[in-house]
Amino acid sequence: MRGLLLGVLVCLVSTFASAQTPESPGPAGAEAAVRAYVEAFAAGELSRALALAHPDETEEFASLLGSLFGRERASESAPKFIADIIESTIGSEPVMADAFDSIESAILGSVVETDSLVHVVGRASFTLMGGAAGGVEVTTVRWDRDRWWISFGSELGSLRAAVGAQRDAVGAPDGG
Repeated sequence: MRGLLLGVLVCLVSTFASAQTPESPGPAGAEAAVRAYVEAFAAGELSRALALAHPDETEEFASLLGSLFGRERASESAPKFIADIIESTIGSEPVMADAFDSIESAILGSVVETDSLVHVVGRASFTLMGGAAGGVEVTTVRWDRDRWWISFGSELGSLRAAVGAQRDAVGAPDGG
């Protein structure tokens, strides 16, 4: 009887853990946000993946990417604009389609920095040009506006530097 009760308890806990969403507080919710992000990327649904990123960071990412590629954003959302740039530059490459189709990932755990900042550690693997690629990835997730959002903090820093270098190379004035 005690074993049966323990089995039921384990099932309930695992069901609860798997039912977490990006709107769930705590590390399990942060991991759910990363899982949804990776699943959308693996399905080739870049707009859906990017919609899981923090809106303020996505807006800045769109602006910087537009500057880097000389594209103006019309009325489309920031995630759609970014996805369009990515798909038009690398998305049509068969190598990239194969890589997206072969993505596998597993969340290894979380490092809780604060109650609103969690680093989710995972292992990702994919096939690139016939060979295995991947490794350990760390995705930073921020709690804001009643949900977890993927954070592009380090990527934005790299993109800012690339846009600055491009401006310096062509002697363009700093647009912000």
